[in-house]
Formats: sequence, structure tokens, C-alpha cells
Amino acid sequence: EFADNQIRVISPWKVEISAPEGIVNASKSFTVNSPKIALNGDAAVSQGLNVTGQSELSGGAEIGGIDFGNHVHGGVKSGGSTTQGPQ
Repeated sequence: EFADNQIRVISPWKVEISAPEGIVNASKSFTVNSPKIALNGDAAVSQGLNVTGQSELSGGAEIGGIDFGNHVHGGVKSGGSTTQGPQ
């Protein structure tokens, strides 16, 4: 559908696009509205990333050179003490 300076594709069935490569260029923003989104492959973010809501991470993560799920803190004491930075 060509209307109101936009192109709309409306389908009651699944829409699939297959190509060896794909690029979307949007000069203002790009929005995906779906209750569930699957990215099947490596993902790279070259700018900032803002995540809100409940998140689950499996497989590990490294943040600033520190293994997020497998690091230790020195100076741990019971009570209201604070720890030293991660190692």
C-alpha cells in the first residue's frame, strides 16, 4: 500500500525475506514491535545500548575485561561492610 508518504505491507500470513545480505537504512529511527524477537546469530552493537525490563543472560558475559559471572571480590566481611572492586 502506498499512502501518506509511506509503504505498508500487510499480510494475514507469515512474511519471509531471504537474501545473502540485508541492510536497512533509516535516518531517524528503526522500530520493531513484537512481543518476542529472536536474533539467531552473533549481534554487534556499535553505539549505545539501553535495556529496560527483566533480562536473562546465559552463556556468560565480559564487562570491561571482567567475567561477569565468574569473578571474585576481595575484602568480603559479614555485616554491613562493602567489598573491594572485582578481580
